[in-house]
Amino acid sequence: MSKPSFFEELSRRKVYRVAVTYAMVAWLIVQIVSVIVPMLEAPSWIGKVVLILLLVGFPIALILAWAYEMSPKGIVRTTTESAQSNPYPRSKRKPFTSNIIIGLLSVIIIGMLVYDRWIDSSNQDLSISDLTNLDRRIAVLPLLNLNPKDDLEYYSDGLTQEIIYELAKVHSFVLTAFSTTRFYKNTNKSHSQIASELKADYIMAGSSRVFATGDSVKLHIELIDPISQSMIWNYTFSVLNDEAPSIQLEIAKQVVGHLDVQLSPKEDASLSEVNTLSGEAFRLFLKAKAEVIKLTKEGINNGIEFLEEAIRLDSEYTQAHTLYAWANVLGNSSWVSGDNITTYDTEEVALPHINKALQLNSASSDIYLVRANMNLLHRGKMKDAFDDVNYALELNSWPRIPTDYCICTVVTTYVAVGKYKRAQELASIAKEVDPGNAFIFFDQATIHIANGKIEEAQAVLEEAAQVIDIPFFNFFLGWSYYHGGNYEKAIPYLKRTYDFDEFAVPMATAYLSNAYYQLGDLSQSEIYMEELQSRLGSGQNHLHLPLAMIAAARENKDELLRTIEKSWEDRDFGIAYFLNVDPVFKPYLNEPRIRRVREAMQIFEID
Repeated sequence: MSKPSFFEELSRRKVYRVAVTYAMVAWLIVQIVSVIVPMLEAPSWIGKVVLILLLVGFPIALILAWAYEMSPKGIVRTTTESAQSNPYPRSKRKPFTSNIIIGLLSVIIIGMLVYDRWIDSSNQDLSISDLTNLDRRIAVLPLLNLNPKDDLEYYSDGLTQEIIYELAKVHSFVLTAFSTTRFYKNTNKSHSQIASELKADYIMAGSSRVFATGDSVKLHIELIDPISQSMIWNYTFSVLNDEAPSIQLEIAKQVVGHLDVQLSPKEDASLSEVNTLSGEAFRLFLKAKAEVIKLTKEGINNGIEFLEEAIRLDSEYTQAHTLYAWANVLGNSSWVSGDNITTYDTEEVALPHINKALQLNSASSDIYLVRANMNLLHRGKMKDAFDDVNYALELNSWPRIPTDYCICTVVTTYVAVGKYKRAQELASIAKEVDPGNAFIFFDQATIHIANGKIEEAQAVLEEAAQVIDIPFFNFFLGWSYYHGGNYEKAIPYLKRTYDFDEFAVPMATAYLSNAYYQLGDLSQSEIYMEELQSRLGSGQNHLHLPLAMIAAARENKDELLRTIEKSWEDRDFGIAYFLNVDPVFKPYLNEPRIRRVREAMQIFEID
């Protein structure tokens, strides 16, 4: 009997059948993965890895089909004696070896998808490497205001922020926040120098003009490669006022197209969502944003008025409801003197707008941060604030780091519950994206103070003072010097806050009393304490907590316990936060009466 040819042997060993079957099943896997990967918003590299594995597996499957077969003794080599005496018929001898490879591939593919979708994406522990490994960093410089009147500067700045907001929805991009890029307004620095300072791969710049009649907007925008100084894309938009809210969406889409970015279905859908169809409501929103960002009593109140009008024009304007709630949460506190608004009043005003924003868009991280801030500082509900912050991080709709509605809400909440390491990680990430945001310095300083690292806190706050002048930061700098035992140096900073007479005055008054007490000037100390008592007697709110700070510093335990209980009963602004963070209270936290107050605040143990 003649020896079978090579091709006859391929047929006898079922290699042809394995090859055809493997190719068909592999093609089916590729088709399924091409649908599932975008649906689950998994990274595009998964599809490439699957294809490579399938290609590598093909020759392996053929080799296994050629070399092995199935017998009663298990899998044996085709050329062995066991194979020659194999009682199995030919149809049962050849193991469907492609099943082995394809099965392993399926397990690997499913594992990658499950990890990315339900494990990796549910653990939103961002790290600096997440940012540095991304290959598209964009700095959007403030648009040049071409209007002859400075009072329209808000439109250029606001539109710049909206462009950043839309571009930030694309996970392939890392945007430098406006609170940093605004320092480059009207700068003489070159694009390459700015890119170097901001570690940006691309610079976006342009100009805007609102025409005198107010019925149209003209915007010129450019995307530049700062290294080669080449123009990647530029365009001039001329639109009617009611079309203005969609400009930033079109800009984002153009950038995505010119940088050849593949969007997920979710990203694509988000870049098609117009926030409002009312050009006038959009203009008022931009105006309000410019006012609120000033962080002054007048600015916040002006912003609230503009937002009320914007919401009247468009009751479905999610961003307007969110910013309205934030402005009230931010402004209606003991930081602002004179208004005498209780935390109950703030909740009554802000909560309907929070709920409306959630109804309109429950997938927005911003609104959960606003509610978290209200839960922590106004309602004194630590667990609720912590849950809101974590859910905001899980949604990750920024998508990289929360800066629009204050990263300090996230960090402050983690500090308040004692998770200092995680708080520091988030503050570091935020500083990488938004180095010009002074609140991040405050966050880092607070973490240092909570950890007893007073000198480090002072260094951070002094650095913040060089970046931006925010009056109530003087209180925290004075506060840090006080806890560092440098009472004489603390007093000038506390007095600046006190004399400014707008933000943080009750806290500054309490610590002025404490500083003079520690220096032995009891007369001056009494003056400041009596001022707080007098204000309390006249009906001013949020004063039991500052008085508790004085009682703690004087080691007057009975008065401390009474004022802490009263502070919680009246729900003083910041009671939950300061009771946990301020070192002056630390010796008394295990007192049974304070423990009951802390339990009512939902203070809980976290790993």
